[in-house]
Amino acid sequence: MEKYAQVMVDDFVAGGMENSSATTNSSSSLVHPKLAPEYFTGEDGLISHELGHQWFGDLVTCKDWGNIWLNEGFATFLEYVWSESRYGKDQADYERWQATREWFGMNTLWNKPIVRHDFEDSSEFDETPMARAAGSSTCCAINWAMTRFIAP
Repeated sequence: MEKYAQVMVDDFVAGGMENSSATTNSSSSLVHPKLAPEYFTGEDGLISHELGHQWFGDLVTCKDWGNIWLNEGFATFLEYVWSESRYGKDQADYERWQATREWFGMNTLWNKPIVRHDFEDSSEFDETPMARAAGSSTCCAINWAMTRFIAP
């Protein structure tokens, strides 16, 4: 990738969306540099997630929507990589624990499998946050374990 850009848009339909070599974010991602120290994490998670999609989602991607949880999982993992790099291991561990706790607390967690191929169109993926959260948390946990125990 020779160039990477971020574009901020008012009233964007999502928090962010990666595109090849550029990310579109909602304008709420903008923080004045003088105020940035007052925002503990601000939109760092969103920005690092969308940047992660430049590799896992755009450069390397799944064959179909059934395995999109892998793209989301790797991008979510990179949120924690950023958090640990910027705020330390304890903060990243807390964020990972909190996300996992929320995932297991979902009352519709097992309604649909993580990997599925019964989508009418891609918009259904966003309508099934359980699969998205399950995939993200699962992939994040696997990657976290690999970096801590297999290849330290």
